[in-house]
Amino acid sequence: MATLDLHVHSTGSDGAMRPSWIVERALESGYCALAVTDHDTFTGIPEAARAAGGTDLKLIPGVELSVELHCGGSAHMLGYFPGHDPLTWNGGSVEKALSAVREARDSRNSLIVQKLQEHGIPITMREVMEHSGGGVTGRLHIATILVQKGVVSSTEQAFRFYLGKGAKAYVSRERIGDFRALDLIRENGGISVLAHPWLLEGRDGTGIRALVASLTEGGLMGIEAFYPIHDKEKTAFLVRTAREFGLVLTGGSDFHGVDQRDLFPSEKSGFRVDSDQVRTFLEACSGMMKGDHRDGEAQ
Repeated sequence: MATLDLHVHSTGSDGAMRPSWIVERALESGYCALAVTDHDTFTGIPEAARAAGGTDLKLIPGVELSVELHCGGSAHMLGYFPGHDPLTWNGGSVEKALSAVREARDSRNSLIVQKLQEHGIPITMREVMEHSGGGVTGRLHIATILVQKGVVSSTEQAFRFYLGKGAKAYVSRERIGDFRALDLIRENGGISVLAHPWLLEGRDGTGIRALVASLTEGGLMGIEAFYPIHDKEKTAFLVRTAREFGLVLTGGSDFHGVDQRDLFPSEKSGFRVDSDQVRTFLEACSGMMKGDHRDGEAQ
């Protein structure tokens, strides 16, 4: 039984560590598979692929999309693209859609900075862009700057007081519709997975099940059941739900590397995902790499 991580962020978006660093740590820890899933971009994949080349680590190109739910609210959708050469593949229609999403992110960031300035906080877009290093820029970059300036003591406080929904400098942004995201992932040979369902705002188990049922009709293929804040009961519920709807299971640390509690490899923080737990997902990946994927049943 081997360890893996299917949800990791790099400097390609709002992660603190380069893709090559993440791959090196995964190799040192004997991981069998890794998915770099930056927000709305594949930028980090080529560097990760170069670092993983010639090793036994299976690198699965991925992306995390922010989607607008048809039933109200928003969620995150993970797209995995096994079998694609990350050094040459640009994601096809997915990349075109992501380009529009990134433009919406940029507009939002400017409005957030403007609001922060109105609250007397000395921050500029130039600072934000320099901090992001040219990758996809988001609220976490702004939150980190607020911590560095002593405006707040943690990124959690930055979101609570300034950047989160309903906070002083919050600005909503345009997202891809959930069914459109599912179509884009499927059309490009990918596996769609609902990320960390228990983080969905205002939804209990009944609401999560209803959402999964609806998204499954639209082509959803999996659920991220194994996640750091999912306790045994929450995880067991998601496993049962996956079985009910014939979905694969995935899991990941959601590593960003922004503070000492956010550790990688994930097992350092007391969280790990074993290959047996996500066997159906790995089988689906193998099937798609061979070109004979069929919808799998959850274990």
